[in-house]
Amino acid sequence: ASESVTQARQLLAGEPRYGSQLVDDLAAHPALAITPGTVYPLLARLRKAGLVISDRRGMNVFHRVKPEALQALCVVLDPNCCT
Repeated sequence: ASESVTQARQLLAGEPRYGSQLVDDLAAHPALAITPGTVYPLLARLRKAGLVISDRRGMNVFHRVKPEALQALCVVLDPNCCT
């Protein structure tokens, strides 16, 4: 898999993050950089598609990928990831 795919997979598999944390984490990887105006609609689409779980904790909403969705994504992005 490409470096950007590997980085994205590692970020998605990590601890739940709120939106601005995702933006900051992705900014550390230029190939994955995303703006706040892009990340929130993207999270909403992923949540609607059943790929992301969002939990409100106080004033923040934390997002995490459903484990089964991450596994399916890994297979699509890198067919050799699970062999």
